[in-house]
Amino acid sequence: MIQKILDQFSPESVLAPKYNCDLCRDTGRVYFAEKHFGRSYQIAKDCVCKLENLRRKRLSKIPPKFENALLSKLRPEPARHHRQTEIINQMKSAPFESYFFGGNFGTGKTLFLWTLYREAVMNDKRVVVCTLAELLHEYRTFIQCSINNQELVYPRLSAEDLRQDHTKFSIFLDDVDKAKPTEYAAEQLFELADAIYAFNHQIIVTTNLSLVKLVSHFEKADERYGGAIVRRIVDNSHIFEMF
Repeated sequence: MIQKILDQFSPESVLAPKYNCDLCRDTGRVYFAEKHFGRSYQIAKDCVCKLENLRRKRLSKIPPKFENALLSKLRPEPARHHRQTEIINQMKSAPFESYFFGGNFGTGKTLFLWTLYREAVMNDKRVVVCTLAELLHEYRTFIQCSINNQELVYPRLSAEDLRQDHTKFSIFLDDVDKAKPTEYAAEQLFELADAIYAFNHQIIVTTNLSLVKLVSHFEKADERYGGAIVRRIVDNSHIFEMF
């Protein structure tokens, strides 16, 4: 009995590290050898545990109300809006294309957004989800940090991030009409929409306004921006208005 207790505290058992993932030893990276033209190279890639943790973190952003929304199980509710059948069929056939959802409250816009978001996460897309107001607040915070010589707090997404074609983003902007239509907001959204359009990133937008009214909304600050913003958002999108 005493020997069994001593064995539990042997130097080997005490010193041996414990890992959550034995494959990468909790580094998040795995390495393997490859040969090219007679020379050996060590290749590194993300471990499956890192990808699973990242998925879990991204899925945690889905509000509880929509956490069980699965595209494969999504069923239309014509009582909410008669276009739901058409919309869901389109989403199932092309979940990684862009969508514009405009409509009244309760028609299913936000449900569709989070359903497509989950699909993008589960397929390891580079995702960003927020309201336009939240994103603009992050831009302003970054500027204030720069002015006050404080530690920089970078926004989750910028036009610079998108002006490349090596990594495709899936961008989910909820309630784009809720941001106050200032000239600054219009300028920032134009730069973002222009980069998304030019480099063919996926964008999903929800709003309570029609396309025409959304143009007018952003023209309140500067008439140059309304049409230019909306045109870039919807040019490659499936447009569904539910009024």
